[in-house]
Amino acid sequence: MPFAISKKSSVHPHQHQWSGRGPGCNLAHRLFVLHENSYDNFVPDVNRICAVGLDLKFGEEEGLTTNTPPPLGPRILQDFPEVETAARTFFLQETVVRRETPGQAPLVFNENTAYGADTAFLELFNFPMLQGNASTALDRSNTVVLSERMAEKYFGKKSPMGQTLFFNDTQYTVTGVAKNLPLNSTLRFDFLLSMSTFKVVDNFAWSWLWLQVDTWVKLREAVTPATGGPGSQISHDGQGTCSSRVQSDWH
Repeated sequence: MPFAISKKSSVHPHQHQWSGRGPGCNLAHRLFVLHENSYDNFVPDVNRICAVGLDLKFGEEEGLTTNTPPPLGPRILQDFPEVETAARTFFLQETVVRRETPGQAPLVFNENTAYGADTAFLELFNFPMLQGNASTALDRSNTVVLSERMAEKYFGKKSPMGQTLFFNDTQYTVTGVAKNLPLNSTLRFDFLLSMSTFKVVDNFAWSWLWLQVDTWVKLREAVTPATGGPGSQISHDGQGTCSSRVQSDWH
């Protein structure tokens, strides 16, 4: 199964499929195209950040997925000198989040924007922090970084730093608050939980078949059609080789 470091272009396939008539439609179309082309342009070094994709082939069927195995990120850092930083995320599906306050009924919501994330994730994307240190906020197990809006939702005007929240009955300490992401962000998260908390990911650290994490990399140089991308080979577990390439879109 070859692996591909994939950096997709900001032009979406559906972008030019819309059609209309009249000045109003033309203006709406232009505004839509401008919005589509602005995706993720708030991220510093956006042209150096890639999602790692996995090429799959089953008989005559082929496809590319960003579902990747846990050991891929560390192995890429080891084998690809072009890669400066790598980080993984792990989508938690629907999560029950609870805040307990003595003398009050608990505040409980079902949330679907929670992810496990490696320590390097916030620094890789350089997401702006309102509170906490991006380089250390997810270092320890059972820590969580909230979005600005979730900090207000669960803690009101009080600082959430050092406070606790329960995610599916597991207690986490708030170690950071990230600024709300703009609407033109491909990534959408409200809770980043320290990856080291999730033993299931650690338990599959050896496996190249458990495809449950997304892997992100920041390259040392920007990717362009002229420069191409990493072309190294990664052998995994003695079961063959994995080749990498840069396509051009994670947007």
